[in-house]
Amino acid sequence: MSHETCQQEILLSYNSGFLFRICVDRANAETEGQSMDAEKIEEACWNGLLKEEFPEIYHSVSNGRQLYIWGIRDYNSVMKIDIGEYPSAKDHYLCIDPYKFLMSQLRKRHS
Repeated sequence: MSHETCQQEILLSYNSGFLFRICVDRANAETEGQSMDAEKIEEACWNGLLKEEFPEIYHSVSNGRQLYIWGIRDYNSVMKIDIGEYPSAKDHYLCIDPYKFLMSQLRKRHS
C-alpha cells in the first residue's frame, strides 16, 4: 500500500489586484497607490491568510490529514509558498518556482 502525500506550491503576485484587495482590507491602507509590504504579506500567510482566502486548497485533501506551510520565499515580484503534510524534495522540472524550473531547463539543454 503506497502512502500518497499532498504537496502544493502557490505563487502570489505582488502586482495582482486580488492580493492588493486583501492587503487593503487587512491593513486599511491610506492610499490606493500604496505599495504592498512583502513582510506583512508573508506574516499574513503564516497567520492563516491562505486558509481564509483559499479554503479549497486545504479541503482538497480527502484523507483528512493536515496541510502546513513549510516555506515562503520572496522573489521580488512574486512570493512562493510551499504547502504540504511534511517538507519534501520536489522535482525541479515540475516545480512552479520560476528559478528552479529555468535551472532545470538549462541543465537539460546542456546535458
